[in-house]
Amino acid sequence: MTWDPVLLSLAAFLAVCAIYLLFLRNAVMWGFLCILGIVALFVVMVSPDMLNNR
Repeated sequence: MTWDPVLLSLAAFLAVCAIYLLFLRNAVMWGFLCILGIVALFVVMVSPDMLNNR
């Protein structure tokens, strides 16, 4: 599996945003949207390997 540095930096940015929004601003909806964005990025990074292993 190759980790794309651009997607990893975007995931790190979303993680910082999620921590800020969930714990410092009490904006739960936006924090969970950031978490869903992180999950989507990891699915995008992992899915090509799962498709090629068939």
